[in-house]
Amino acid sequence: MLGLRFDFRQPYTACEAFGKELIAQKKLDEALLLFETARDVYPAKAPALYGMGLVYFHKNKTAKAIALFEAALKKSRGYLPAYKMLAKIDGERFNRIVAQAGIRRNLGQMEAARELYEFAMDIQLETPIFNRTTTIQRLINAKKAKTYLEIGVLNGFNFLQIQAPRKIAIDPLFKIPGKLYRENGHEFYEVTSDSFFENDANKIEKSGIDIAFIDGMHTFEQSYLDVVNCLKYLNPGGVILMHDCCPTSASAANPNREEARKMPCYNGWWMGDVWKTPAYIRANREDLDVFVIDRDFGLGVVTRGKRKNPHGYSPEEVEKMTYDDYISIGREKLLNLKQPGYFNQLDLEKFGVV
Repeated sequence: MLGLRFDFRQPYTACEAFGKELIAQKKLDEALLLFETARDVYPAKAPALYGMGLVYFHKNKTAKAIALFEAALKKSRGYLPAYKMLAKIDGERFNRIVAQAGIRRNLGQMEAARELYEFAMDIQLETPIFNRTTTIQRLINAKKAKTYLEIGVLNGFNFLQIQAPRKIAIDPLFKIPGKLYRENGHEFYEVTSDSFFENDANKIEKSGIDIAFIDGMHTFEQSYLDVVNCLKYLNPGGVILMHDCCPTSASAANPNREEARKMPCYNGWWMGDVWKTPAYIRANREDLDVFVIDRDFGLGVVTRGKRKNPHGYSPEEVEKMTYDDYISIGREKLLNLKQPGYFNQLDLEKFGVV
């Protein structure tokens, strides 16, 4: 009998270790019986439910495993192992991990929050998910980048997941959960990007910038200025990424958000006229290679190098363009649009970042 093999008077940690050993030995039925008994014996139910879920996960009964992991969370909302397994089963569930990390950060549990943010990133990198966060992290990993700078951080959803030795956050009004702790290489500057480069640029003069991500004010004028300022401190082989380069409608492309909200086609999404920045740089800088990846509302990429596939319009012509021009000329031509496969790690050498 199983009860003779394990003394349930021992703490649950001993029971859990024994159960995992049974799973490793593929004695899944014995492990299931162990955890079912533990559920009835121990006062804390979540760990035993989690153990049962592990067994069903290894039995390839995913639906049953998910139900048990969720049952564990109902018993204990902060039970981290259940969050992790749910994310592992379904990569899209990483949002739960990030939300839980924010809760931990609010409570001042910085180490637990850091672990969860890192796990959320690991989960995404193990899946085909292609978004701004995974793109930035893959670049950092491939280049072994040391200094990452982000403009337009807001609640930190992207910034806090990113893993780099030094991370610099710039936003005039942070809504990051918890205090702005200067921990794990994080640096927070609650100022506009213009103010940072005017008054705090000495903080990056020696280190420079390896990877920059621009997601601040969604206007051509400001996004272009942010690129220009980042270029001043961009290290050799550095990369600047820009979000929101592919507007989805006329309202989404309106640089004035209040006006955009009044337009019949407005559905909540707003990219402004950021699309003009990659188009403008492609018109006036022969020494920069610029393209836009057709995912996540358009992810612009700027690196030093010879301009490729020029669109033939002058900077003055681009500056006067409207959303109708963007549609009629074609974003493929104006933005040097690429599909995500172009940005595969195996293809990084194509645009000179490694």
